[in-house]
Amino acid sequence: MMNNFDYQKMLLDLMDQGYELLTETERFAHQLRWRFRRAHELTGRSSWAGARCRTFNSWADLFWEELWPETWPASSFSRWRILSECMKQSPPPEPLLPDIPLVLGLDECFEHCLRYGVDPGRGEPANRLVEWRRSLWGPFQERMAGLGLFHPACLPERLCRYLSDHTEVIPSKAAVVGFEFAGYWERTLLEMLAGRTSGVMLPLPAVEMKPRALVYADPEQEVFGLLDEIIASTQRFPLHDLAVVLLDSTGYAPLVAKHFKDVFGLPLEGENSAYNLVSGNTLSEHSLYRAAVLPLDFCIREENRLPFFSLIRSPYYGYLAPWNRTLTQWDWKWKEKGIERGLKTLLESLPETDKIILPRGGNELTEAFAPLLRTRRTVSSWLENLRLFWKQMGFPVLANERDQVAWQRLNELLDRFGVEFGDNLTDAANLSAWLNAGAERLHVELSGYEDAGIQVIGGLELRGLSFKRAYVPGFLAGVIPQQPRSFPLLSGRERQRIQGGDVESQYLFARHLLGQILASSDEVVLSRPMMTSGGDPCVPSPFWPGEDEKIMESAIPWRHDMPALQRARWVADGVRGFAVQKERESISTRCADEGPTGNKGDNGRRTADLYHVKNLRFPGQISVSALESLLCCPSRFFLQEILRLENLLEPVRGLDPPTRGRQIHELLLLFGKRLLSDPHGFELPLEELLIVLNDCIPEAAKNEASAHCWEVEVRRLLGNRDGMPGLLSEWLGEEHSLFLQGWRWISLEADFSGLRLRDCPVQLRGRLDRLDFHPEHGCICWDYKTGNVPRQSQVTDELKFPQLPAYLLAIRRALIGGSVDPSVSLAAGYIALKSVRHLKHVVMVESNEKVDSLLARWEAAAAEALNEAFAGKMTPQWARDSCESSCPFDCLCGSMLFDGEASTGGGTVVGGLMHCLPG
Repeated sequence: MMNNFDYQKMLLDLMDQGYELLTETERFAHQLRWRFRRAHELTGRSSWAGARCRTFNSWADLFWEELWPETWPASSFSRWRILSECMKQSPPPEPLLPDIPLVLGLDECFEHCLRYGVDPGRGEPANRLVEWRRSLWGPFQERMAGLGLFHPACLPERLCRYLSDHTEVIPSKAAVVGFEFAGYWERTLLEMLAGRTSGVMLPLPAVEMKPRALVYADPEQEVFGLLDEIIASTQRFPLHDLAVVLLDSTGYAPLVAKHFKDVFGLPLEGENSAYNLVSGNTLSEHSLYRAAVLPLDFCIREENRLPFFSLIRSPYYGYLAPWNRTLTQWDWKWKEKGIERGLKTLLESLPETDKIILPRGGNELTEAFAPLLRTRRTVSSWLENLRLFWKQMGFPVLANERDQVAWQRLNELLDRFGVEFGDNLTDAANLSAWLNAGAERLHVELSGYEDAGIQVIGGLELRGLSFKRAYVPGFLAGVIPQQPRSFPLLSGRERQRIQGGDVESQYLFARHLLGQILASSDEVVLSRPMMTSGGDPCVPSPFWPGEDEKIMESAIPWRHDMPALQRARWVADGVRGFAVQKERESISTRCADEGPTGNKGDNGRRTADLYHVKNLRFPGQISVSALESLLCCPSRFFLQEILRLENLLEPVRGLDPPTRGRQIHELLLLFGKRLLSDPHGFELPLEELLIVLNDCIPEAAKNEASAHCWEVEVRRLLGNRDGMPGLLSEWLGEEHSLFLQGWRWISLEADFSGLRLRDCPVQLRGRLDRLDFHPEHGCICWDYKTGNVPRQSQVTDELKFPQLPAYLLAIRRALIGGSVDPSVSLAAGYIALKSVRHLKHVVMVESNEKVDSLLARWEAAAAEALNEAFAGKMTPQWARDSCESSCPFDCLCGSMLFDGEASTGGGTVVGGLMHCLPG
């Protein structure tokens, strides 16, 4: 049975006999030319002469060009412009709009009709949409003919008509390779070429064999197994003889590219490549193009922060490249201030120290953007301003051949677009849509090496190619065969004549493709996942060899023998992480065995000394929140409060939790001040109190009011007219019932400082959210909680949350302005403001006896923790007990050794790195 390797040898013999080969794909023609030259080099013949092999499309274009015709195939932009004009004269049926997607769909429909012999302007009666499409074909064709143009899909038909009258110019030796699923006019033309005395038409071979069939748990496990298979195969075959065939490039290409990069490194270019990713990438997929249209995205999205930050940080823009480190911090500052849009607002919000890097304080940047922020104008004006902006911003900074080719294609795209649409009025959104449509159809081809690296290709490109071993992941239903394509502008009978228009044609093509997969190599490995990455079951392809499948066990790269993945950096880091975890467990075990006496462990040192900071500059006063961090974990306190390390803000949709909490506190403070300023404020009815609360909204949220999400947040807080309850409106209802019982607010956001604990050199400062008074029940201090409320045992028994005890002690010691008489009964609790469902007043301590007991125990425990920290003992919590799983400093804490001493200015060595302490 002939496979592709034998088939190619037969084709090489035909080339030696002077035949010209016409193939379907450029990759197939490329491999044939390369093997032809290699065969000639081995026999000492000329390796360039006689390699007559090219695609049918390139032959047809060149043949038509050599005829010096009066009409030419219309470019994409030419067709789209003419179709847009025709649609203005004949609008589509409602509710369709004459927009860009409809123009593109109509052009694609005409292409399919012309290719498969369907008359675009006539047919049996059909629905309104199909009849409208037919009515446009005549005017469209007339307008193109008036300009000396025709649709490119008409070229095979025109060549057929010409060659019928000029048979003498038909090539005498032409070999048509493949084309089992060619369109009507393509097949007619190819049969005409092969119908000559010496012409031949050779279908691609199809092989029936039993491939290996592997089943994995999910796509990631499948790619893990694929990498290990490839690494093993490299011991037997050269890299270029290995192929990975992606039938589902959308789902698998990003995953394969990511893990190939982890294992093999970047896809080097040239003859040293370890692998070649799927070729034929369009310009729209190239990072240079996406960077080029960022100015338009900035305009379209109403001067949004994200495209602006992407632009100034893009490596393709050299304007601010020298200050890359400073630019990285800008987005953090904008997030902290809640600034989402507005070029002027974004720049003015930056500190003056940051503006120094901007020429003329940012005016030059503002002036560069100004022409792009205007509304509708001609395409020529848009393109001129866009190119001027690129020049001012130092675009593009080219890194490699791929960038150079993409930049060349981008300029070609703009030139073609400007020629066809130059006088049309448009806005930024419409301009971007047209450019994206053109970029999606423009390929970025590189000058590559056929024998360089593992070939990662698509299913259509595989046909005719030959390898030693081929791997085909994702062999699932819906991938092979694919679902029928949607052709809304075609009637049911017309769809039956179009390849891919119905189930039967897709099934026949899938059978052909499977035969080609099996013919491409002597060893073929099919694989599929049982579930998607989201846990949904996957249905195998009807062509899946289920009786011969092998279920593969799931593997974890850092626990099982996976030579390929263990070369990846993230796996190596994971292995080191396990080693650190074992070290933690070992130290924790030694600490437990040694007990509180601190017996000496390894190397003659006390275990606690491993986490001792020498020459520590401890602040004389810390906040109650910092004390909470210390009680939670001394190591976390050291990193967060002493070294001042902070987490980078994660981008979130809407208001992030810290901002939401701050806004609620500010709103309640403003409401409380207005309530206290009114002598009869606590006696007002609930309806009037709600009006006061609503009036406080604009002032309390003046920084976030410009954000679109703030309106949603206001509805969450106050409810809406449809009866949905609001968090603060419900809270105010509960407070109003307390007002009716006689409770009154006597202090809001009261600051205190200088709170000393017994025998402790460190003082505490804090802010009490609210203090209430009742003539009979005494005082109660409340702490607003917009997150989770601690359990009572955590406050009164474990003493992990110091806020309420610290507030009570500050009241007892008269450190809060307007403090009450010491004889008055005290209580404390939380007001849960996380959501309406969790809204409640939670009293934690409710009598003087319990307050006295709590304060005595808490003061002793807090003083002991502060004294140890003041002495430099920063033993992490994991060395004593289990850690919080969500600690932001876990990656640092795992490898810290606080046993160094700084040589300069109050620093301390942490894991071998110098961090300067404040003050």
